[in-house]
Amino acid sequence: MKRILAGWLCAAIALLAVPTAAFAADTPTGSSTGMSGVVIELDNPQDVQLHGEVEPTIISVTAPSYIPFSMSRSLARENKAVSPRIAVENHSAVPVEVYVADTRIDLGALGGASWSADGNVGEKQVAVGLKEASAEPQSLAGAQWLREGKQETLLSTLQPESASSLFVVGALGTGIPESRGFTVVATLMVHAR
Repeated sequence: MKRILAGWLCAAIALLAVPTAAFAADTPTGSSTGMSGVVIELDNPQDVQLHGEVEPTIISVTAPSYIPFSMSRSLARENKAVSPRIAVENHSAVPVEVYVADTRIDLGALGGASWSADGNVGEKQVAVGLKEASAEPQSLAGAQWLREGKQETLLSTLQPESASSLFVVGALGTGIPESRGFTVVATLMVHAR
């Protein structure tokens, strides 16, 4: 019986609109046109007058927050990872980009193993990435490889009211014990395009 190395990819989803250090308050401008304005106070002493309606962009994206996957050298394909389909859905009226902003990796239980950030693994290395595909990928081509720490790795661009599928892909060195697990925590960010 083949042993399978279990891994977990936790994706923390954060929605990001337009970050600013500002707040608005309705105030009459006293202009001769009779229009009221909005004063936006910034971090510096300047005031900006806006006339008209301000409509915020609301982003709504659905994605799983926990993705179990397994890896085994016994798979007769280049991609040694098996994961469920990761459905990402854009419920917004604007296109959005989904990307990895940060990754934390714990290989402590693998006894001296190291991480590969490009998919090329040595004897005691592991590499995990995400790939946009409609079915579980057989190859590693086109994978977006995860690396430790902060990053801006684009995974998918979704048009308004559309969906996409991602899968975990991976490579496993011959010296990695398949009886032990490891953890990968990727923080996914979404912003309007």
